[in-house]
Amino acid sequence: RWLGWRDLLHGRRHRPGAQAGRIITLLSIVSLLGIINPILLIATRIVFALGRERDRAGRIAAVSVRGTPEAALFIVTAIAVVLVATGTFEKLFATTAFFITVTYASAMLALFALRRQEPQAVRPFRAWGYPWSVGLVLSGSIAFLAGAVAGDLRNSAVALLLLAANPLLFDLAARSRK
Repeated sequence: RWLGWRDLLHGRRHRPGAQAGRIITLLSIVSLLGIINPILLIATRIVFALGRERDRAGRIAAVSVRGTPEAALFIVTAIAVVLVATGTFEKLFATTAFFITVTYASAMLALFALRRQEPQAVRPFRAWGYPWSVGLVLSGSIAFLAGAVAGDLRNSAVALLLLAANPLLFDLAARSRK
């Protein structure tokens, strides 16, 4: 029997048993669909941009006939497969949330820096409510990151180590091609 809102109002408890496992599995699969987009799109764009900046003649900076940065997509997919194979869903979710928040916080800090360094530059888009809206979201991101570090020191340390290792690994890969 499923819990209804009346059961919740009256404080009745119910143990769903085998149904709970199925529900958690279904919710995990649904939430994975939301993680796939940031992993494959945001991370691929970052790897591709680094390839353009540091390895202009290499495969990382190349795009296919269809315009897809296939080498960068392969690198990101391989890393995601390794993370899936070595960790639990919770670790993968925590690490991904940490990376995505760091990425968005970096973009917001870059927005502040560019607006300060080049105030008269032509802008291709408007930042609604700037600087207050960006500052509010940045504050929330920093609070999330602080809470993530305080609440899960081990996964946060792994995420920070991976983040710090990225430029070094990328430079090593670029040098090995030359």
